[in-house]
Amino acid sequence: MKFFEFTDASIDCIPLKIQRSGYSKQGGFELYLMDGTRGVDLWNIARKAGQPLGIGPSNPDPVERIEGGLLSFGGDTDNQESLFEVRLGKYVTLDLDDDVIGIKALREIHARGPKRHQMGVVLDSQPQQPGHAVWHSVYQNEQPVGHMTNGGWSPRFETMIGFVLVDACITAGDRVNIIRNGQMDAGTICALLFVD
Repeated sequence: MKFFEFTDASIDCIPLKIQRSGYSKQGGFELYLMDGTRGVDLWNIARKAGQPLGIGPSNPDPVERIEGGLLSFGGDTDNQESLFEVRLGKYVTLDLDDDVIGIKALREIHARGPKRHQMGVVLDSQPQQPGHAVWHSVYQNEQPVGHMTNGGWSPRFETMIGFVLVDACITAGDRVNIIRNGQMDAGTICALLFVD
């Protein structure tokens, strides 16, 4: 299966959709239950199958999502950003019929170009405990230039990393200051992805 591809399946007559995906970009599979009355049955089957391998319930690792550059709607963006600002422009087809809802507005936004863009940031501070950032202000030369939309301690890189949504003039290598948890942290802007 290709990444984000779906297929129909069943396990012990439990109808499913299986998708190759994974929130953390590790390359997992998601099982979508098509019969809500069979949820406990599916859970018990998966739990029993995982026991010999030490596999059990878990949750997605937010830092792996950040390292993989995966966008979280509501965390990294909301309905105030255009697709072109948050790295989704490659999924937009602009040469559609004019009667397609929203296509004229998307063409106008594309023609103007984004005022902001999403980049990565590596912070200079090196806290040794996990931590996450949400919508912290980003400054360059004491001027506000955007927000840090997520962040966390990356054991892989042994530093704090995150996404920023900043003015389009901010580029990789630029130095910024981020007001985080009431303190100012310096950081360096970088391109996304941290890990391909």
